[in-house]
Amino acid sequence: MLIEHSSLPQGDVCGEGMHHHEPHLTVILTDAKVQITPENGESQVVEVKSGTSLWFESETHSVINKGDKLTKMVLVYLKE
Repeated sequence: MLIEHSSLPQGDVCGEGMHHHEPHLTVILTDAKVQITPENGESQVVEVKSGTSLWFESETHSVINKGDKLTKMVLVYLKE
């Protein structure tokens, strides 16, 4: 399953508030600066370049667009 997310500056990036994802591949479609806050951890701000792909295991987090432009990404979930 593919899900495309777009986020304005200061908006939620890949879900609303604290939310959960099953294992998935994220493909970054635009340069992005995001603040990631894991469920049981400390927030960090990271910058990723367009074209980057990242694998994530199952997790709960919040992600906020800290850049000054629209961000776009695609999440790819494996079919069970």
